[in-house]
Amino acid sequence: MRLPTSLRLHWKPLAALIVFLVVLAVGFGGTMIRPIITSALSTKEDLNENILSSTPLFDSGIHNIAITYDETEYQNMVSEFQNSGEKTLSPRRSLLTEQL
Repeated sequence: MRLPTSLRLHWKPLAALIVFLVVLAVGFGGTMIRPIITSALSTKEDLNENILSSTPLFDSGIHNIAITYDETEYQNMVSEFQNSGEKTLSPRRSLLTEQL
């Protein structure tokens, strides 16, 4: 069985590519890539906020959440989006209730 003509004629670039990939894998395989960060670094103290509450964060109580909105404002917002293709924000009214 003979190799295809194109492979027999161009085996040197293919071999060079394989050798190059092996050298990259062996030479740089154990190297860790580290990102370059240009923003200011945050410390643990900056990220940690102790918010005091009367109830624990993960309690076993039953919680109910209700969101209400004006149907006419919603329909106006949807029809304006369908007509112009742009989103406009209307005042949102929501009610959050919690039962413990």
